[in-house]
Amino acid sequence: MGENFGNAILESLNYGRPVILSDKTPWNEVAEFGSGWVIKKEAKFFNILKVCMNMADEEYLIMSKSYIKYAKHFFTPSNPLGAYLRLFR
Repeated sequence: MGENFGNAILESLNYGRPVILSDKTPWNEVAEFGSGWVIKKEAKFFNILKVCMNMADEEYLIMSKSYIKYAKHFFTPSNPLGAYLRLFR
């Protein structure tokens, strides 16, 4: 039904590792920033794994570095109270 904050997700992103997530986390913007994928249907999970397996090194490095842009967005929100409350949904 849902997932909590996801400390392992944050740790993975912190090390520049793209993530594959459900749409039940507070990290739904990772795809917009090129830091991973958010899936709504379980069937898409295997398609994304195929993309990952066939990804060129250059593309992987771009995704790995995109976390910096995402982190700045996530940790410096324009509405700090809203971001704080979002963590506890």
